[in-house]
Amino acid sequence: MDFQVVSKKIFWQNQTQLKLLLKQVRMNNELVLRLEEENSEVEETYLKLLELLQIRTRFRTIWKHPSSTDWWNHKVPLFPEKLFIQHFRVNFQTFDFIVAKLGGVVFKEQFPMAFGSIDGSHIPFNPPSRLASDFYNYKGWKSVMLLAIVDARGRAIWVKTGMPGRQSDSGAFKESKLFREISTEEKIPRATKEIEGHHIPLVLLGDSGFSMERWLMKPFTHHTELTPARKIFKYRLSRARRAVENVFGRLKARWRRLYRGIDVLYKNAHKVIIAAVALHNLCEELGVNIILTQQERANDQVLEGRHPQPNPQCNQGNRSGEDLRNILLNIFCNQRQPWDETDEETRM
Repeated sequence: MDFQVVSKKIFWQNQTQLKLLLKQVRMNNELVLRLEEENSEVEETYLKLLELLQIRTRFRTIWKHPSSTDWWNHKVPLFPEKLFIQHFRVNFQTFDFIVAKLGGVVFKEQFPMAFGSIDGSHIPFNPPSRLASDFYNYKGWKSVMLLAIVDARGRAIWVKTGMPGRQSDSGAFKESKLFREISTEEKIPRATKEIEGHHIPLVLLGDSGFSMERWLMKPFTHHTELTPARKIFKYRLSRARRAVENVFGRLKARWRRLYRGIDVLYKNAHKVIIAAVALHNLCEELGVNIILTQQERANDQVLEGRHPQPNPQCNQGNRSGEDLRNILLNIFCNQRQPWDETDEETRM
């Protein structure tokens, strides 16, 4: 049904009401994207407009049917450049550039199907006296939390901050909108990759402070026996998580105020931290180096000693996540390990 015809027909029937609605929202695809910003007023207005126009719609979702890779691996490389541009609207060089910018090379090498790594960091903060008890973290100093998901290039692709330091990483993440959307499969593709006869879904990598989920892999906790196979899994996961573990250190080294603590009103604390992360991403993209003097490095070490990062353990998890972790463990054990090559070179 043509949208313009319907809108004109109903416009004359509901002219005044429709004019008011059209002033508040734009009738194009950008409106759907705006709904992701938790703007209930815009969403309510949009739904009223749809109800008025009697048009059914479906919100955008990311999805992918399981498909064979034969076409991509064997036929696409033989395409002449003209045919490649006809299919993908860019030439080979531009396509390779996009893949290099968006692809997670490190994750793919160390941990298949990992789309990001999540971790938390505490930033010193002096809260209002009436709220002070909520900001004491597990290490006994006052802080606000910063949760971030980082890609393979060390760029923060999702940030949640401003939570009182008393919260755990897992608790703060479960309260986020992203956790709910991933749990209901609204945010990540339902794609799988067949590896050694198993269909492996997209996963997020976390440390022992997060709860196990079907889509969130974590290492075996210290309470369990670390067998050789579990040590291999821990090694692979830790190598893939280097990006997120390094990003907080680089972030604080670049904006050293985060080491000393932010001295602003609580309602503005999250704005300062998000601005620092955004500027850090920009500097990393442009290749701006971090230059510190020996005295600054020494001062940073002193500040780190005063504010040790909490490392709470979380033993929660679901059965499906544990099953997937065991499958990945067996896959990793069947593959060659980096130290195997080192041993062969030593024997030679």
